Amino acid sequence: MAPGIKILIGAMLFLLIGYGGIHGGLVPGVDAASVEARLKQAALASLDDAGLDWARITMNGQQAILQGTAPDRESAAAAARTVSRAVFAGGLVAGGITSVDTSRLRFETMRDADKPIASPFTWSAILPDTGPLRLVGFVPDDRVRMALVAEAEGLFDRPVADEMQAARGAPEGDWTRAASLGLAALSRLEEGRLTASDGVFRLGGTARTMAAAQTARGSLAAFPPGLTARDAIGLAEQDSLSAPEAGIEADIEAGPE
Repeated sequence: MAPGIKILIGAMLFLLIGYGGIHGGLVPGVDAASVEARLKQAALASLDDAGLDWARITMNGQQAILQGTAPDRESAAAAARTVSRAVFAGGLVAGGITSVDTSRLRFETMRDADKPIASPFTWSAILPDTGPLRLVGFVPDDRVRMALVAEAEGLFDRPVADEMQAARGAPEGDWTRAASLGLAALSRLEEGRLTASDGVFRLGGTARTMAAAQTARGSLAAFPPGLTARDAIGLAEQDSLSAPEAGIEADIEAGPE
């Protein structure tokens, strides 16, 4: 047999073994599900290392399907390259990812077009005497929504009810930072409500002690420039005589960034 024919047959066998390793039956002990899981894990690790945490992966054999909302097309292309090279240089022979399907990706501009416009841009965090903390109203996007839920779960020793919706129309300034500081202030109260309408945040409720009220006001004093914080914090009855200003609304000047 000619050397060229031998090389061709050897290459075909090598490819067949590689294919069989993925689709199950030619290599003992190897099945499609375990290979898909290995490739998916490698792809997710590569995306994480590259800072492309917006992307999600599903596998179809050695084909990776990219999903998620990309900031732009350059980021989507970078994610596809990263996934394709997650195992060696990729490809069938190397046992890596053979192709990356990007047809299911969405982009930030598409997501923005889907969001309603909120005017005024209102949001509330409601802390009752008992029961869950309720987060209600509009947020700039779903990432902010999830971040606020996670922060609230860490601040409050009770369930958090997420009733928020992503919308356009957030005021100028670091709205997310302001909402985060407002939640920290609300967590110092026994019960209360933090409300925001466009660039003005208001905190009302009852603090157990003067120290707790002052700590809450300290969080509001660190508000980012361009956004306003006001409070009307009262004290529990046993401390009311030591706090003549309790319940009087006051503007809190924004601190430095």
